[in-house]
Amino acid sequence: MELFQSCRFNRQSPGLRIRTILAIFVLTSAPVCVYGQGDKKTDSQKDAPVAIALDAAGKTFNQAKELIAVNNWTAAAEKLNAVITEYPNSKYFEPSIYWLAYVRKHQEKYQEALLLLNRFVRDFPQSSWIGDARSMRAELAAQVGNKEIIIEELRNPDNEEVQLAALSGLLRLDPVKGLQQATDILNSGSATASRNFREGVVNLIGRYGGKEAVVFLLDIAQKKTEQEAIRTAAIFALKGHVNQGVLAQLTELVMKGDVPAVVEAVMFIFLQQEDEWAKEVLIRTALSAQLTDTRRRAIHFLSKLKTGPPIDELIGLYDAGENTEVKREILSTLSKTNNPLAQARVFEISSATDDTGLREEGILSLGKYGDEQIINRIIQLYDVETRYEVKRLILSSLGKSRQKNALEKLKNVAQYEQSSELRKRAAQLLKERTTN
Repeated sequence: MELFQSCRFNRQSPGLRIRTILAIFVLTSAPVCVYGQGDKKTDSQKDAPVAIALDAAGKTFNQAKELIAVNNWTAAAEKLNAVITEYPNSKYFEPSIYWLAYVRKHQEKYQEALLLLNRFVRDFPQSSWIGDARSMRAELAAQVGNKEIIIEELRNPDNEEVQLAALSGLLRLDPVKGLQQATDILNSGSATASRNFREGVVNLIGRYGGKEAVVFLLDIAQKKTEQEAIRTAAIFALKGHVNQGVLAQLTELVMKGDVPAVVEAVMFIFLQQEDEWAKEVLIRTALSAQLTDTRRRAIHFLSKLKTGPPIDELIGLYDAGENTEVKREILSTLSKTNNPLAQARVFEISSATDDTGLREEGILSLGKYGDEQIINRIIQLYDVETRYEVKRLILSSLGKSRQKNALEKLKNVAQYEQSSELRKRAAQLLKERTTN
């Protein structure tokens, strides 16, 4: 007993003291303290037990983290419990409580996890983990039906991520109250809340708000005074609530004209529907939407149909249309189809039209997307064309092509073309091809 009294151990856990005592008997049979002889100790020797405890706590904690990484929840829980019970004064005590709650959550031991998080929030309010802990606590509160914790966090608007977790829980427990709370958050926090937070609220409404969410989301989508990103989020949140009434209102929204991002979001929703319906509404939009930009976007989205672009309908739109910008979009879309008939139609239009913009769109698009036969027709057009600006345009089209015959024609023009300007242009395009 005198031996141990002379060793003046710092405060340790019982387990650590026992292991230290055993080490003394194993290493020496003489009555000498492991940290020195008798009561004579240096400062570093006095700190040695603390250092050993910290090293052991850190080792155990790191082992737990490695076990978490491979989803070995049972073994990880044992290690974390060891840190909590044996090393309460170490720096690993605080994070071990958080990670043990995380492990218990994955083990579906929600009540135990919630108790650990309550302890963490109470004892470590300044922790760097406090936001994550509160978010997890709100999530678990919904799992066990504890509405009090959720309401507590919703009344504490100091952390947007925590509020989102709490709102998610309330929407799952009580969609009606959750929807009202979401409305209040958006209405009262519009001036200070971040865009990501408001988008998150809208997404949660779409996910958990039930049938009542539809009216709310449509109102946001149609509100032109609302932020563009929030309106777009509302449209995508409607994805899980689509019916004929929703589609009719979204169609009306597009037909009246709106900002491009909103229009595109609606058209993405259209593309998720049955192809024939999507084709019909997009064609109608391309024909009669108020804004030219909306009509052009409808044509672009027609090319995204699962069954492929409706070529006959696009050609019909071109023939029936009067807006040059819309016609240019149609020529571009038809050129990209890799359909010989569609590309042949673009070539016929481009070579016959007096409209400079349409000719340019058609010939340049065909150069980029046309097959070998189309490139041959473009080369033949160059040979019979007399207008300098058209020949220059054709050279630019050949410069965009990856077809072998386009390259050969550029080489020929660079060597033998009578016009020095066209020879220089062909040589420049050849140089650009070799450097790209």
